[in-house]
Amino acid sequence: MGPHGPENERASLSVRVPRPRPPVWKGLSMIHPVRCWFFAAILSVLAISFVPGQVAPPRALHGRLEVIDGTKTLTLWGTPWERGFAHGFLLGEVLVQDFEKELKHLLFSEEMASRYESLFHGLLLPKFQFSRREEEELLGIIQGIEARVPDKEKRTLKITGKPISTLDLKAINTAGDWMGLGCSTIAVDGSRTKDGAPAAARNFDFPAFRLLLDHQMIVVNHGRNDLKGFVGVGFPGCIGTLTAMNESGVFGTIHDVDVNPHLLEAFLPHVPRVVAMRRLMEQVEAKGAVSQAHQLLKTWPTLYGNNIFIATPQSSAHAPFAGVLEYDHRHRLHGGATLRKPDRTEAGYAPLLVCTNHHRLRPDSGRLPALENCERYEALTQSFGEGQGQLDAEQLFAIAMRAARPSNQAPLQYYRHGTLHQAVALLGEKEFHVRLATVGRHISQEPVTVFDLDELLDPSKRRAEAGSPAGRGR
Repeated sequence: MGPHGPENERASLSVRVPRPRPPVWKGLSMIHPVRCWFFAAILSVLAISFVPGQVAPPRALHGRLEVIDGTKTLTLWGTPWERGFAHGFLLGEVLVQDFEKELKHLLFSEEMASRYESLFHGLLLPKFQFSRREEEELLGIIQGIEARVPDKEKRTLKITGKPISTLDLKAINTAGDWMGLGCSTIAVDGSRTKDGAPAAARNFDFPAFRLLLDHQMIVVNHGRNDLKGFVGVGFPGCIGTLTAMNESGVFGTIHDVDVNPHLLEAFLPHVPRVVAMRRLMEQVEAKGAVSQAHQLLKTWPTLYGNNIFIATPQSSAHAPFAGVLEYDHRHRLHGGATLRKPDRTEAGYAPLLVCTNHHRLRPDSGRLPALENCERYEALTQSFGEGQGQLDAEQLFAIAMRAARPSNQAPLQYYRHGTLHQAVALLGEKEFHVRLATVGRHISQEPVTVFDLDELLDPSKRRAEAGSPAGRGR
């Protein structure tokens, strides 16, 4: 086991530029002013391209792309490379076309996109850490794209003049670190649900990039060896997950917190938050899930501030049904992660835990954080207090809607901040309820699709699929 846990098996490291305090860019509209530097810097590595040889499609593709009750769903199984190859083969055309179109928006302006190589060439980049398995999956995606799009010119990004590479994919998988997420999550214990088991509801709030808004999907990752299967929300090129539930019924979500590292800390290895969430889904058991997640996060250094929310169907007097891991670069403080549990009452843990985008326990410069007034946190807490009786999925969606964006229920527009998906997890029943946003509509107008994890992740079904013919594409 390496210094950062079992996932870091001789990890190949990419290098990024350290971030100074926010500069003033005249005429540049920045989605997150502090992170503009780093995000543009990571994309500058696209000028360096590793181009593997063309790979013919295998006789059996270890994945399929389908629409389940109106929701696009990517199912993957096999080795990391086989999963990646299927991902790239099934979504390669979309990924190449939309990534190219999105670059000027990801870099905050067309002028910046046209000059990013010259602006950032020669700067020393800090490192994002991917394990050997993760590197193999990224390589598989690239080789799947090559098989699906054999014409090298069609795979070439105009801004670099080189074919899409694993470094492009790393830029995609770290976008959630450069740009602040909104997001909110609420969990309740079994005393307040109709099925008697804990449940959770989640809003994922983010700028509505086309690659996300038009192509976000459910990703079903079957378990393999000692890794658990899970179902989560993803998008083309992303090997991590934004919101997910694993085969043990453990539910997890990511949230940004505005805690930024000092310059020198940016040179240390760190794990992208969407990748950290995937690792948790693959490793955490239902019993003691919150404590397990807490210990694992301490082994994966991160760069920015995070709230990682974990909820589990199994709890006890000493193991809560949910927890918030306040997680950032300050490894000397509580090992990098501070656990916030539900409040204690005479009867045990309180039946509610709410999370938005502030650290509420983790000190800042030796002091407890000075909490800002968070309307979403207050709305979720108040909405739960107003509720009567036992909650079901529909009522949990209604509670989550109190914190959804835009708050005036205006239609979602490209590149504007809004709720891009909502999810409700019924942990005892292992049901993942999700609605994905579309442009021109508010999230409240979207239909809900229900995914039964026991059915989707059935091992006997996985064995049957392993020898199936190539999956379906777009």
